[in-house]
Amino acid sequence: MYPLTLLRISRNKIVELELKNNDQLRGLLYKCDMAMNLHLKSATIQKEDGTSVFINECYLKGTSIKLVKLESKILLEQKEEDVSNKA
Repeated sequence: MYPLTLLRISRNKIVELELKNNDQLRGLLYKCDMAMNLHLKSATIQKEDGTSVFINECYLKGTSIKLVKLESKILLEQKEEDVSNKA
């Protein structure tokens, strides 16, 4: 299973990200593209120094993302989709 497939399935769901500068974001994944650029809505940025900032929308370049945390049920949704496609 490819990472972009998991991101595609995660659209309109909450995701958590860690950036290369160690800032963490949590927000609703609105869009993603082939370069793993992400468009988040209603996001909270947790800075490395502990401060927190809320933003309505943000665009993240895929090259600045270190880690993406998804809900564990996303993997189950993908497995169900694979089974239905094989049948």
